[in-house]
Amino acid sequence: MTVDARLQAGTDRQDIQADLFYDYRTNVASYPTWQGWLREHQPPLQLVWGRYDPSFQVEEAEAYRREVPAAEVHVLDAGHFALDEHPDAIADLTRGFLGRPTRNDVRVCGSATGTSSPVPETGTWGPGRQWH
Repeated sequence: MTVDARLQAGTDRQDIQADLFYDYRTNVASYPTWQGWLREHQPPLQLVWGRYDPSFQVEEAEAYRREVPAAEVHVLDAGHFALDEHPDAIADLTRGFLGRPTRNDVRVCGSATGTSSPVPETGTWGPGRQWH
């Protein structure tokens, strides 16, 4: 039994989970709104995907790059619960992502020195993921 399943074992939680699954039917109609937000804001984005996830195809992870071309996409040999299967690898990927300078609207955040500095509004990612 996965951690998620164990935490969802109570009767009241089963009702909550059923409501959540029922609400999934509205997700597809919301995709254009979410995609528009991603295109407009270009947030720093890292996706970690399980290659053998029966619910979400690998191509769906790559589709995020249409909206956020600089998105980092990592596909692991895992299923739907990739974090349960590869916690150390995902922790390393996440630490690396958070530790790199990242362009947002005003500042570079999460640098190795823990400082932030203004960046130009336009530029490209250069070697070592530095914003130029």
